[in-house]
Amino acid sequence: MSAVTVCTRTTGTYHPSTLVLFSIVYFFLASWTYGLQVPSGLFIPLLLTGAAWGRLVGIGLDYAFKDQLEWLTIHPNKYALIGAAAMLGKYVREYVRTWLCLHSV
Repeated sequence: MSAVTVCTRTTGTYHPSTLVLFSIVYFFLASWTYGLQVPSGLFIPLLLTGAAWGRLVGIGLDYAFKDQLEWLTIHPNKYALIGAAAMLGKYVREYVRTWLCLHSV
């Protein structure tokens, strides 16, 4: 699983329970490696965790509002991109550079 595939796959590719398990385990593993103070990288784990949580929110909104609002089309991959940008921007605290980096995707 990579940040690009989480953000670009169609609806129904990832099961919600898989996304929850992946994002929780990957978040704690990334936090553990960050706490070790070893140069292991923080950029990609934050993108992956944020994309997984964002896609999970998109899937939940799609499930909740699918039958109620026919005119509303929810794309979970867009929520994955927003989640990746939000997670990265929160921890890195460089919002403009994060937006420019993810806008070019």
